[in-house]
Amino acid sequence: MFAQLDTKSVYSFMDSVVDLNTYVKRAKELGYQSIGLMDRDNLYAAYHFAQLAIRNGLRPLIGIEANLFYDGRKIPFRLLAKNNQGYKNLMKLATELSSGQREFTLFSDYLNDIALIIPSEDWEPGMSLGSEVFIGVRPEDAGKEFDYPVVPLHTVHYLKMQIARLSRRYMPSHKMCPCQRPLFVL
Repeated sequence: MFAQLDTKSVYSFMDSVVDLNTYVKRAKELGYQSIGLMDRDNLYAAYHFAQLAIRNGLRPLIGIEANLFYDGRKIPFRLLAKNNQGYKNLMKLATELSSGQREFTLFSDYLNDIALIIPSEDWEPGMSLGSEVFIGVRPEDAGKEFDYPVVPLHTVHYLKMQIARLSRRYMPSHKMCPCQRPLFVL
């Protein structure tokens, strides 16, 4: 079964209204075995998310979205911990992010035990990223060829379509791509 990786929680400031309890409960109802959380630039929800997922019989997948500069371009990398050491490295990386560090090359010491996901629209043939790399694909990428293995990369900001409509009305600065539909419609 597909594991949702790129879900944002309320800890991604002004980007999501997903609360952890509802997310885990709905994933359990739908029969998921693993679910992910990748808040933007922080791991504030990670510990509570992991504990909640485990208590509900789900495998937590913890990551972070970080806008980093690579060859002068700002790229929204997704970094996913592969194990406990990877989680510790994510914590170090989050600390560096909070101090304003954004240059990809300066994070190479923290990429051990982390899967690096680069969105397909930011990938260029021949990129050398020095880590276990995956290309995050969306439905519009069907049939394209990539240098690295692919993973589905669908960002979830809302669990209900009604909330998505309200959020667009009250948070007009929020830009939601038409392909970003809620994962769960309750």
